Amino acid sequence: MRLFAVTTDLPLVPDDPVDIGVEDFCSFCKKCARCCPSSSIPDGDQQEFNGFEKWKLNAETCFGYWGKVGTDCNVCMRVCPWSHSRTFPHRMVISLVVRNKWARRLFSLMEDLFYGNKPRPASPPKWAGYK
Repeated sequence: MRLFAVTTDLPLVPDDPVDIGVEDFCSFCKKCARCCPSSSIPDGDQQEFNGFEKWKLNAETCFGYWGKVGTDCNVCMRVCPWSHSRTFPHRMVISLVVRNKWARRLFSLMEDLFYGNKPRPASPPKWAGYK
């Protein structure tokens, strides 16, 4: 992770909110919540946290699971349809999903057909010494 800040006294005009359908897609998909081995991602609706509506990760159970397996699990990132490589078919699907709410539903279901409901378990790192 790289943290940075830009400071300026330039008068800036805020952008209008841009909705590309990710939030709607996530409210229907919830594959990350279904696949999370520690159940740290809520499966319900968004809740208010610090003045924002969001799905609040339970960091305590997430990091507790990391401690048990000896490394980060990254299951949520592996199963998320938005994190697939940007190959031609994926770019085409994203362009449809951004523009059409019915495509979001359809491709969320197709995601499970093509990639499955559960992730393939990752092999532990060689340095961990597991057999």
